[in-house]
Formats: sequence, C-alpha cells, structure tokens
Amino acid sequence: MFDVQASKVEFVNKGQNYIRDIVDSDLKELDVKKKLKVKTGFCFVKNVDAIAITVPTPLDMYKQPCLKYLMCLSKII
Repeated sequence: MFDVQASKVEFVNKGQNYIRDIVDSDLKELDVKKKLKVKTGFCFVKNVDAIAITVPTPLDMYKQPCLKYLMCLSKII
C-alpha cells in the first residue's frame, strides 16, 4: 500500500485503521501476517506487477469526472 500522507501510513503500520470500510481486526490480521506493507515513496513501483490507483475524481458541472489527480499521479509513476 502507498499513500502520500505520512500520517495515514503511520496509522496503518501501527495496525490502526482510518478507513471506515475496513474492520480493525482485518487490518491487524494483515499486519500480524506481514501481508501489508505501507510506504510513502514511489521507489517500490519498479518491483510490483500491478498498481491499483485510488484518487479523488470529483464531478464537474456536466457530471463528468475530473481526472487531474489521476493524470498527475500517472506522470509521477
């Protein structure tokens, strides 16, 4: 897992949940089994087979998604 916000990374690395849709016990189980690694840097990207990108996609006045966050991230990667 990757996040640009260091506070979120710190929470998850401590086994603490900040996402409502994830049950705390599930997060702790992943942490105990060492199945979750959370980082803030992009250096890991060269060692993975796939990336799931989740960024905000607010809608404009025509109900079309704003892709600026996705475009920015794709340039960084």
